[in-house]
Amino acid sequence: MPARAAALVAVGAPRRAAAKRNGSATPYTGIPRVRVAVETDAGDDADMLAARVRLLEGFVARAELSDCTQLALQWLAEVLGFTRSICLVRPEAEQSLFVVGSYGVTGSTVASYTVSLEDWSNPLVTAFNHRKELFFPAPHSAADRKRRPSTPFEDVPFHALPLGVSGFSEDAFGLLLVAGSETIGPDVHWFVSVFSQRIDQILRQQALTE
Repeated sequence: MPARAAALVAVGAPRRAAAKRNGSATPYTGIPRVRVAVETDAGDDADMLAARVRLLEGFVARAELSDCTQLALQWLAEVLGFTRSICLVRPEAEQSLFVVGSYGVTGSTVASYTVSLEDWSNPLVTAFNHRKELFFPAPHSAADRKRRPSTPFEDVPFHALPLGVSGFSEDAFGLLLVAGSETIGPDVHWFVSVFSQRIDQILRQQALTE
């Protein structure tokens, strides 16, 4: 139901009686609270829609992979609150994933970080090959630490999100590593989808010009 229609329904809602502890009842409507909640949700939806449009417009204006990635990761931090992220992409004919952009992660280890796709023991390779989202919680023991892949996030919990265009190819062409234990919701999935499409376009364009 549209937000405005929902608000009108709320205004026309009948009064109800609220029972007090002494058993008496007084009429109340509660309408202002319902109406404010509906209008606030509508405002949040409008803000998110505007943010999505800004991201798409930014993608169109950027043709370089590094520029596009930096814009995307900054949007991910400012709009969705994931302030630490790393994007890895597999170049044509390579057997490794290389960092093409990061946000909120400092140090020389980020620039030199790679993931060998021939290392079958690395869970990130599993996430990449099977296009499977994985979450790695913070380790609480030496055994936990051994099961985690080595990343610039060190012991911080993080998500591994495959980058690929659904319906175009079964193979992924990158990974997005996002620090934090927050749930990956529909807004993040939308972001991954449009980000993957833009990266796919840039990589195909690069392959044609090489």
